[in-house]
Amino acid sequence: MARTPKDINWNIVKRQIEAGMTAKEIALEHDIHLNTFYPRFKKEFGVNFCDYCDDSYSCGNGNLKFAQYMRALKGSDKMLVHLGEFRLGQVRKKDIEDEVSKQVAPIKEWLQHHLERNPVKE
Repeated sequence: MARTPKDINWNIVKRQIEAGMTAKEIALEHDIHLNTFYPRFKKEFGVNFCDYCDDSYSCGNGNLKFAQYMRALKGSDKMLVHLGEFRLGQVRKKDIEDEVSKQVAPIKEWLQHHLERNPVKE
């Protein structure tokens, strides 16, 4: 006699997929063997897990972007800076100065070393 299948909260499964979890991670989370999870998933959604995942994962990314955007609009300075840097390519002046210093440092060091070995004669 077959065991009664464990209950699966498919709404949670949808969110887990949106979050980027793999089938194996989801099955483990629900204490179900992966070979049991796949057919139950297909029965519930009418498609294979892999086919379903691509769109749902993209949806999860979209939800994150939207949440960040809404947080920025509500006045989160950190989120405004984050979105400005990553979506608009904005950089802070200090970041530029740090990058320039990092790139110039070896040249400056070489020049100092060169001048110490070959002092300028007046």
